Amino acid sequence: MYFDNDPETRIKRVAAERDGWKVRAEAAERALAVVKSAVTPLGRVALPDAPGEAARPSQRRMFPIQNGPAVPWEVMAPHAHQAQRNHSQTLERLAERGGLGCSEAWAVIQGESLEFGDGWHTLRDKLWREYAERVNLHYDELERLRASAVSPLAMPEGLHPDTADLVQRFAAALAEKLRAAEVKYGYSNFWKDDDWQDECRAKLLHHLAKGDPRDVANYCAFMWHHGWPTALSHGDTPIANIRDCDEAGAG
Repeated sequence: MYFDNDPETRIKRVAAERDGWKVRAEAAERALAVVKSAVTPLGRVALPDAPGEAARPSQRRMFPIQNGPAVPWEVMAPHAHQAQRNHSQTLERLAERGGLGCSEAWAVIQGESLEFGDGWHTLRDKLWREYAERVNLHYDELERLRASAVSPLAMPEGLHPDTADLVQRFAAALAEKLRAAEVKYGYSNFWKDDDWQDECRAKLLHHLAKGDPRDVANYCAFMWHHGWPTALSHGDTPIANIRDCDEAGAG
């Protein structure tokens, strides 16, 4: 601790400290925004693109983090220049030596230096752990989807190739829509229940009015599975009079 006898010097020092903490606060807000943008396992802004090839989690190349969660190599690769700038070593060399600490890794992916003090180190550590957890969930979910991908559908002999391609693409689009509903609403295989014929028809009409063919087709698939007709029954609301209601079923 030290004291400044000159009032002008004290004012300048306090102003410098204030400006320094303002910079730290702004950086912290940006960092928190990055973590918050990765809310779901299939997050967008903060999460890196998936690798082009479907590697199993056990085969995935990971970048090691000291006393923290490792991440796929693809997460760090775009920031190799910042790693070199902060640590004067390549990512490969850093990995050979045990990787980076949590706060160091966060600084690298944010394009930051390592100049801030202990308080900022603690915040970076926390942000990295939250971010890495969500990144790994993102990758695990993608690999699960790849592993469970349906093989190409068997097509009847003589079907026009363009029509066969249409069926394949539409089937994939329906599966993606159903999976999105499972993730968003927690659905599973409730559609196999036998006691919701009227509700299923109502949802079909609702999505006809909303306009997404994928939702319409998914409810048709549910009804096809049960052998239920799609025709309006007595008391059904005409499509033209259906108003928006809460999301349900296929989304």
